Amino acid sequence: MPLSTPPVRYDLIRLGGGLDQVTPTLSLPPGVARRVANFECSITGGYTRITGYERFDGRFSPSSANYNILVCTFTGPVAVGVTVTGSVSAATGKVIAVTETFLVITRETGTFEVGDSLNDGSNFVGTVVDVQGVSADGLEDATYRNLAADDYRADIQAVPGSGPILGVGYYNGTVYAWRNNAGGTAANMYRSSSSGWTAVTLGKTLSFDNGVLAINDGVTVTGQSSGATGVVARTVLESGTWPSSDATGQLILSSTTGTFIVGENLVIGATVYARVVSLPVQIALAPGGQYDTTVANFGGGTTNYKLYGVSGTNNAFEFDGTTYVPIRTGMAVDTPSHLCFHKQHLFLSFGASVQFSALGFPYQWTPLLGAGEIAMNAQVTNLLVLPGDQSSGALGIYTRDDTSVLYGTSAASFSLSTFNSGTGAYPFTAQNMD
Repeated sequence: MPLSTPPVRYDLIRLGGGLDQVTPTLSLPPGVARRVANFECSITGGYTRITGYERFDGRFSPSSANYNILVCTFTGPVAVGVTVTGSVSAATGKVIAVTETFLVITRETGTFEVGDSLNDGSNFVGTVVDVQGVSADGLEDATYRNLAADDYRADIQAVPGSGPILGVGYYNGTVYAWRNNAGGTAANMYRSSSSGWTAVTLGKTLSFDNGVLAINDGVTVTGQSSGATGVVARTVLESGTWPSSDATGQLILSSTTGTFIVGENLVIGATVYARVVSLPVQIALAPGGQYDTTVANFGGGTTNYKLYGVSGTNNAFEFDGTTYVPIRTGMAVDTPSHLCFHKQHLFLSFGASVQFSALGFPYQWTPLLGAGEIAMNAQVTNLLVLPGDQSSGALGIYTRDDTSVLYGTSAASFSLSTFNSGTGAYPFTAQNMD
């Protein structure tokens, strides 16, 4: 009688549950890890390789570093760390490892050739007999890639200054960071670059009123009496209008000459445009705080995205990659702690007060132009735009103990509803999740 084939049964084990070294093995559910190296729980379920992190200041990424093996006949000693140059190709490379038969280089410029005599800056040390490229041996390849990464990593520096990093923002492909200066007397803003962290130059602000004609960005204004001049990087209209001859606001000046006089007219050519209310003041950032930023587009199109931020220690601000604009709301203590961009309004929090700008105008904070205020019952900890639709936007407003939702699209339709009384959020922790 022929033997019957036993049935094949399948059992699905979902990998999940994380690392558990406490529960007895026989009591563990399927999929839990007992031992794990270089893996972590994935946000999509299961486990995934740890992607890691690395130093950053805008320079070349160490994890992208490569190397090249030059097989050589040596005529003298070669030290790790020197830069060798090919006599024929003029290629250069920094030595990161030396064996009896070859050099390993990184930071290669140009292409080395067979027959190149190698000069270390002082002497000829050998001749290239073969350009091998990368190693075929896995361990050797990993070792040299790590040496190359270490060499690039040594270039990368921390944000200059003292104390902790106060905040980081990402805008238009560039990372920005804030940190107190060495003495802790002020905060500085830095941008990442191919040469590392570079300080952002902040301009001066000059207040004006009696504006009768629009002052365009880029023009030079002159004090009618003093003869002082200033190059306008940004005109900030805070209230009034130009046609009604009562425009009021501030000019952000990238450079000035001479000394303006309070009360004198600002002219372009012989035409009066506005009147000086206060002398130009250098924009400076108070130390400390926690910077929170968002990217918003109040002008439409693809070129009007700007970075907006708050710190709890300074005015809110707008930054377009070049010009830093303090946003003045009129509050006695004008240092908001949280912000968001919602339905073409800039929302800011001041303790238990949530305020929003005029529709489409982040510089204007007067109720006459559509700005407003919402009083909460405790200090606001988060502002978070929630999924909504065209007719009824939704903005989450959190305190430590309560969650509220603001519905509507403007001051005419905003309506605050309590979503969850007794459950709120810690500061800067609210996130939209899939």
